[in-house]
Amino acid sequence: MDKLAALSVEFTPTIAQDPSTEPFLLELIALYGDVELRQAVASNPNTPSKILFALADEFPGEFFNNPVFPLLTLENPDFLILFWNIQRRR
Repeated sequence: MDKLAALSVEFTPTIAQDPSTEPFLLELIALYGDVELRQAVASNPNTPSKILFALADEFPGEFFNNPVFPLLTLENPDFLILFWNIQRRR
């Protein structure tokens, strides 16, 4: 948390978009960032899948266009069914 607080506000969007940003930092930005930052995290291929799923409702375009999306479906062919069921319960 100290690392996130220490980040300059002007650099945070760049960090949220950077595919080399550590997943734990992307998770913090998704949890505590504003709309623009959460949107950038949703399109970042290094974002943990649980965070991507959490952001999918808010940013479906970024979620489905995320470069990691095809890998999620390869990893679990039933991924879209599982995702749909999770979204229906909300």
